[in-house]
Parts: sequence; C-alpha cells; structure tokens
Amino acid sequence: MSSPYLSVVSPFYNEAEVLPLFLAELRTVLEELNITYEVILVDDGSVDDSYRVVENVDWPQLKTIRLVHNVGHQVALEAGLEHSNGDMVVTMDSDLQHPPRVIADLLSASDGVDVVYGVRGDRDEDSAFKRATARFYYRLSRSLSGVDIQNHSADFRLMSRSCVDTVVALPERKVFRLLLPALGFTSRTVLFEANPRLVGASKYTLTKMFGLATLSAVQFSRRPLRFVVILGLLASGIALLWILYVAISYFLGKTSVGWPSLMSVVLLIGGLTLFSLGVIGEYVGEIFEMMKRRPAYLIRNERKAIGREN
Repeated sequence: MSSPYLSVVSPFYNEAEVLPLFLAELRTVLEELNITYEVILVDDGSVDDSYRVVENVDWPQLKTIRLVHNVGHQVALEAGLEHSNGDMVVTMDSDLQHPPRVIADLLSASDGVDVVYGVRGDRDEDSAFKRATARFYYRLSRSLSGVDIQNHSADFRLMSRSCVDTVVALPERKVFRLLLPALGFTSRTVLFEANPRLVGASKYTLTKMFGLATLSAVQFSRRPLRFVVILGLLASGIALLWILYVAISYFLGKTSVGWPSLMSVVLLIGGLTLFSLGVIGEYVGEIFEMMKRRPAYLIRNERKAIGREN
C-alpha cells in the first residue's frame, strides 16, 4: 500500500474530556482536504480515560500508540514521528488550542520549504505569568544557543519527510523547537489565532517548563561553560585583590587577625566552585544519558481503529 500524503501526529496526556471534540474537528478538516492521510495519536501515559476514549473510535486512518508511562511531550512527539509514513507530517497538540483548520494553511505554505511553523498571533488567553515565562524562555534560548527561534512557534508545525527522517535518526534527546532551526532547514511561518482551552488545564507545569529550558540550554549551547570560565577568572581576580587588601591592612594595623577574612575568601571561592560544578554537571549528565542509549520510550500496545479503509 502506498504511503499517505499527510501524517498528523498528536501526543496527549489526560485529555479525555477534549479528545472527542478534537477528533471530530480534525476528521472533518482532513476529509475536506481530499488527500490521503493518517492520524497518529500518542498516549503519553495518561492516567484518566483518554485511551479508552480513542480505542474504539471507528476511523480507519487512525492509529493510537500507548506508551508505558509518561515520558514527556517531546519524547511522545518523537514516538509519533518515528511511526509516521506521510510525505508531509503535521505535529500538533490535542487540546484544540492548535486549530485543525490551520492544517490547510500549513500545506498551502509548504511549497519549496522543509518546515512550516504555526506561530500564535496572540496569547491573550494565557495568564500574565505564562506569557512572561514564555517570553523569557524564547529570549534565553536565543541568547544561549544562537539559534534564531521563532517566538510562540511551539510544536504546531508541518515537516517534509526528509526533515522527519533526518531528525528522528539523531541519537540525542530532542527539543524540536530548537533542533529544527539549528539544523538549518528551510522554513516559513503561518500565523494563527489559538483557540481558548475548552476544558482542563495546561500540562506544561512550571516544573516541566524549567526542565525544558534546562535541556534546551544544555543541548544547544556551550555558552554557560564559557560564562563559568569568565566567572572563574573574575572570582580569582577578586580573590587576589581581596588577599592583597587584607595583607596591606594587616601590615598597617587596620584589620583584625583571624577567621573573618579567611572565611570570606573560602566562602567566595567555594560558592563559585559549587556553581561551576553544577553547570558542568548538567553537561556531564546529558552525555551520560546519551551514552546509555536506552530507548526513549516503550510501547505497551499498538492498534488501529475499528473499521475498514475505503
């Protein structure tokens, strides 16, 4: 059987309430496009009824992959991409904030480029805190990595088959929103207005956002290491000046002899040393994870929806 023209990959985690709405709207949009397609849903270890919602859906083009446990959004995306077959692949969230109707715009803009990014035109529905942390993430990522990452591009995008094959073959842990521009794929952007979240709350907690930011910094930049080198040089210079000051003050009889001066120097150098070891440890930890070459995910079971293809 020939490969479909389009694959739609959508991870989900505890989205039982919104999945029926998402699938209904997605199916309507894809049928109207009049192209061959497949839909790959990746259950990222949901603990609610999400998998039960989709397992009996009568949709021949639907495939559901259920992971053993929650491994995170980026790894779940990777699982879906590895199981996709389309000439074009769209990745999107399943909470309907990425409107399925925009898929047509992504396809229209795909001529001559490897990636088409869906970029949110506004974030009015988000809280002030989330908007602030999102701006901080993108600015920090650009500053540390030197990668020209598009604001609010997130994971709503269309990729060519050659782009997908290249990315999934890489052995590293992936942050797709940074990896794709870092590899230099030709791209275009399509603005869209995000739908308000109908039910539930965002699964990107502050802890997960911090983890994504840390992984982005470690994988795509060596600037923190250079910063540590500069900081170490400055600390050493300050320590030498401090020692010189203490020595001169001692000979002039203007300072007390004892532990205060010594402890100041020890605490300064000790604190900087621990900070430096912490940054270096992030890199060593990332190398360690890559060298183990453990599978990023395990599939509990894989099934196609009930029904026959037309």
